[in-house]
Amino acid sequence: MIVLSHVQKTFAAKAALARTDLVIEGERVVALVGPSGSGKSTLLRLVLGLLTPDQGTITIGGERLDARTAPELRLRMGYVIQDGGLFPHLTAEENAVIVARQTGWTQERARERLDALIALVGLSKEHLDRYPIELSGGERQRVGLMRALMLDPPILLFDEPLAALDPIIRLRLQEDLRRIFRELKKTVLFVTHDLAEAAFVADEIALLHDGEVVQKGPFDELVQRPKDAFVTEFLRAQRVGLPGIGGRL
Repeated sequence: MIVLSHVQKTFAAKAALARTDLVIEGERVVALVGPSGSGKSTLLRLVLGLLTPDQGTITIGGERLDARTAPELRLRMGYVIQDGGLFPHLTAEENAVIVARQTGWTQERARERLDALIALVGLSKEHLDRYPIELSGGERQRVGLMRALMLDPPILLFDEPLAALDPIIRLRLQEDLRRIFRELKKTVLFVTHDLAEAAFVADEIALLHDGEVVQKGPFDELVQRPKDAFVTEFLRAQRVGLPGIGGRL
């Protein structure tokens, strides 16, 4: 479980995240959606411990996140960013196992884990010897996902992981991520601008606006019982191609 209590973060006198209370239950997939600058990525980086809140507390699995606990808690979280965030001078295999090697895993143990993850994410062993420049965008994201899953962390954090992909590759990865989330039963925070993507992969959606969570709940609840005018406006703005929404707004 991830709990944010009265969390606030300000940059240059502007609140990137206003006073926020948010609970992410264990083994739930929650998508953070909202326009640019709404606070989605700031919230994710606060949870990862890359940023420190100006006010409030964050707890991960019942343990408070602070400067002392952040290094250990970070090992319980896998992090995936746009285009995989791979090191260009390392092969796909070296990228995937880098955290395991840094934490003292033997080569045999890392290889066994890697073999299991290849099948899970839909890559072949031939991909492992290639460098990032030799991989497609979708393949790089799958390698990034393997790296995030290597230590089998209970929490996965995704920051716009599919934004740069073409529509067909993006659809395939959405389908694979949804399958993986349900198979592994991880706690997932998934940042995206795309409400249709959020509705497809997540159990719940947290909609942010001007640094505040304006509504959190299942997609149908946002559609049928919006809490304020911005929720309706955001839904209308993304209605094209969104299954089941056009006729209700």
